[in-house]
Amino acid sequence: MSNNIFVLYDSEIETEISLSKFNKILILAGIPEDKIKHISLTEYTEYLTNNDYKFYPYVIAINQTFKIINQLYSEKLSIPIFDFFTKEFSNKKNNLILFGLLFSVNSMYETAYKKYAWTFIQKFTKEYENFNKDNVEELDCDYLDSDVSFHSITEEETIVTENTNPIIEEEHSIEIQTEIIESELSYEFLLNFYNNNKELFKYFNLIQDQLKSINSSNNV
Repeated sequence: MSNNIFVLYDSEIETEISLSKFNKILILAGIPEDKIKHISLTEYTEYLTNNDYKFYPYVIAINQTFKIINQLYSEKLSIPIFDFFTKEFSNKKNNLILFGLLFSVNSMYETAYKKYAWTFIQKFTKEYENFNKDNVEELDCDYLDSDVSFHSITEEETIVTENTNPIIEEEHSIEIQTEIIESELSYEFLLNFYNNNKELFKYFNLIQDQLKSINSSNNV
């Protein structure tokens, strides 16, 4: 089975130039260049429809494509939607990895997002390595050194800022903004969870009312 990695993207947001820049980030993280493929959300959904929903094994979804495609995975594979809430879905039984990075490539170059994006891509790379450790040559783990950052390459190649040694206040600001982003996403996922389980919550409310009624009768 192919161990290509498909970058799923929104064709209205990304261009060949931006996708090329994203390739360089993946290569820096340790992904072999010849394994990286691009596919738009429209192309992927059409492919799945025409091929009995045979999902590609390794997909990293950028932009907002993860929010749409994970619903297909959940529905067609009978996997609970909750399994996708972390945006880091992997399932060895079905040989599937689906990670969702909800930014455009240009946003990944911004100071507020680059640290989160880089950590996320490293996680994807390690998961990909884990799935393929018996099938492909071991990737160069030097790329995954925890000290590696986008500051180490030129602006044309990947993500940098003017100051390659940001002050503590800037790093603190990045961490706070990342926490805010994750908090907002968690709220959205929790809202989806509620919408998917409205009927179940109704039963809980009914049981609670009955218990209150029983307690009231016992106190009479």
